[in-house]
Amino acid sequence: MRASLLLLAAGFWILTSGSWGFADTSSRRGSVDTRLLRLERTLSAGDDAFFAASASADGRVLAAGRRDGKIALWDGARRRVLEGHEGCVYAAALSPGGRLLASGGADRVVRVWDVEKGARLRELRGHAGTVHAIAFAPDAKRLVSGGADGARVWRTDDGVLVATLKHGAHVLGVALSTERAATAGADGAVRLWDASGRELRALSGAAKPAAAAAFSPDGSLVAAASFDGKIRLWAAETGRLLRTIDAHAGIAVAVAFSPDGRLIASAGADGVRFWDAEGRARGAQKSGAVAATSVAFTPGGAVATFADSRVRVWSARGTLSESPVERQAGFLGVSYSDDGGALVSSVVAGSQAEAVGFRENDLIIGVDAKEVARSEDFLNFMRGTFEGDEVTLRVRREGSEIIIRAKLGRWQ
Repeated sequence: MRASLLLLAAGFWILTSGSWGFADTSSRRGSVDTRLLRLERTLSAGDDAFFAASASADGRVLAAGRRDGKIALWDGARRRVLEGHEGCVYAAALSPGGRLLASGGADRVVRVWDVEKGARLRELRGHAGTVHAIAFAPDAKRLVSGGADGARVWRTDDGVLVATLKHGAHVLGVALSTERAATAGADGAVRLWDASGRELRALSGAAKPAAAAAFSPDGSLVAAASFDGKIRLWAAETGRLLRTIDAHAGIAVAVAFSPDGRLIASAGADGVRFWDAEGRARGAQKSGAVAATSVAFTPGGAVATFADSRVRVWSARGTLSESPVERQAGFLGVSYSDDGGALVSSVVAGSQAEAVGFRENDLIIGVDAKEVARSEDFLNFMRGTFEGDEVTLRVRREGSEIIIRAKLGRWQ
């Protein structure tokens, strides 16, 4: 066994009671420092399930579509419920300035609302099936809606239909940049379109449905979430696949870029996860075993809906105290191993990690029900854990396999 590419600077974990955390020394944290994210508030406007969440660019306005046809709207300190749809509201999108809200769902109608007044401005009719996705252009002058019969681009001010995008399959996700539109379909394909509705190219996709799409703020990148649990990232100009991120242990249903484009958030069966533009994991938020159904960024934080009928808002305000490793008893370090798994390259003497049985040169080959084929597998799993979580690790030591069980503490 030979250790190389030491990851001590990339990650230290405490696996017992006491302190624990992921100490990320990278400078590429982006506009939201995901290490600082803490649950700020949990919002509810009834017991009915939420299927879509959106946040204005300044984070002041939040909206969520409900199964009962209503839309929960939080505008600063005000909370209102907008009514007008018949059947489930699957899509809700706020314009970048937070002045307008667009919604769609089972009744096949796209509705545009004045957020300040809570008034319905217009109804956009033309879809022959359920509307599953809506997005505004960066300047809010256009919006795109997608559903069972493809997608449509509309002028926001008067509701005039600008283009019909014939994806060829049920459209589950849509996005608009200044120059292009993107549709994500049940056929697994992500298609790019120009302003006139002409298809530019079909992006290499997955065999399973593509559930959501998003453009980076500058329009240079397009990301898609898929039912295979992966996030794919392409260059919008050329359609070249840049990378595939193994994002979720289960389906991935939503994806969003941070305001500076340096972070990506994804929502799926195992919660909300964060990534940098190079595909490296940057933390996670979850709510027990409850799946996340949508995600959006706010200034310094994020907002997501979950299948337990709640909208959760996280904030990254404050500072993170990073004590030297020797002062945080319990840490262990992991690094790359030629034999696979995650090599335990250091255990702090007298630490809780040592107390539960870890030794240097142990090889972690499994955590809970997951195989650990490389050090990144272990680190990515641990980034999604929380205080009080119990983990069971399979460890190979001198040719034998042992089990180590541990309970996670918290950051000091």
